[in-house]
Amino acid sequence: MPGPDCLGEGSEPSAPPRGRFVSCPKRHMFKVPICAIGRVEVPAIIDEVIAFRGRLPVVVVNTVRLVNTQRDEVLRESVLWSDMILADGISVLWAGRLLGRPLPQPVPGIDLMTGMAGTRQRARLSRVPPGGH
Repeated sequence: MPGPDCLGEGSEPSAPPRGRFVSCPKRHMFKVPICAIGRVEVPAIIDEVIAFRGRLPVVVVNTVRLVNTQRDEVLRESVLWSDMILADGISVLWAGRLLGRPLPQPVPGIDLMTGMAGTRQRARLSRVPPGGH
């Protein structure tokens, strides 16, 4: 079984403290707090943020990105800066099960972007490309 460093137990992300719009249950994997929510909950959260004209930095992580956050400080800070970190891919779910930190289902980034297209048009909002600010 992996040790505490891998699980992120007892450690807080090193990203600068900010007000968080999203409150969701978290599963720490490789010191990254992944939201334990699925495809059903995400659109409702995004719609609420849009209704309040808020900003919601979102990142989706796959296993490669999770592993790379351990070596690349810039990537780690970028991921931890997001308000909502989602599991992108079944391999992240498998890792969660193996580590005893199960996640409900993957939320692929492409599904997230295409699902938001209609919401943005209805709200007349501009599109921010993945990785944009």
